[in-house]
Amino acid sequence: MKVKYLLSFVVLAFLITSCSTKKEAKKKVIVPMNTERLMELVNDNRFVFNEIQIKTKVNYFDGKKNTDFSGQARMANDSIIWASASMMGIEGGRGIITYDSIKFFYRPDKTYFAENIMILTNILPEASLQTLQNIIVGNIDIDEEKIISQSIDGDYYKIDVVESFLFRKSIWIEPENFRISRCIISNIITGKIIGRVEYSDYEEFDGKFIPMNMMVSFEKKNENIVATFEYSDVKIDKELSYPFNIPNKYKRLRL
Repeated sequence: MKVKYLLSFVVLAFLITSCSTKKEAKKKVIVPMNTERLMELVNDNRFVFNEIQIKTKVNYFDGKKNTDFSGQARMANDSIIWASASMMGIEGGRGIITYDSIKFFYRPDKTYFAENIMILTNILPEASLQTLQNIIVGNIDIDEEKIISQSIDGDYYKIDVVESFLFRKSIWIEPENFRISRCIISNIITGKIIGRVEYSDYEEFDGKFIPMNMMVSFEKKNENIVATFEYSDVKIDKELSYPFNIPNKYKRLRL
């Protein structure tokens, strides 16, 4: 596996969310409201956790071929993201992200990768531990001062945010639970879509809604990288361990 795909793989393998007791949300009529009230409801419905463990099935498309594998992720809020990926019951790799670093090892090639977390900005413009954890649980941070428009788009509320002179973020909000349905990041100058995340099949856990399925896509050197996730077997706020040790004699990969 080439290094650029390994790095993309790690980012996508960590983008995993959770599920719990199923309860269908009733469709609501979309009521026009001002931006301040909409943001209040979005923030009130964020999913908050201390620790979480998830199992998932993943389909990963690297621009040329599809790969199916299973995964497991563990997270401590604002502290760590740990993930393991397996095929046919055999672990192929393991990775860990903290506030300042990203590390993983890949067993088939006996290789490992270890860099500052800022390396992820080559793929995700505002990459950080908190950003990745928010993506994983379907939360979204919106600076209200950067909102340029708010409207109703079909069956969703839509918010447009200018993050900088270069990036624009468009966010679609579910009217039933005020959780994110879709987020698209685009280049303001070219109009080109840089990346997108889509969530579906929200379920309720302890009064909060969490997406059961997620799709992540972005373009890397003219190749469209796509991963879809289907989640199961979630444990929330249980004490977890995060074992990670790079095996001896593994060769370090560098970009």
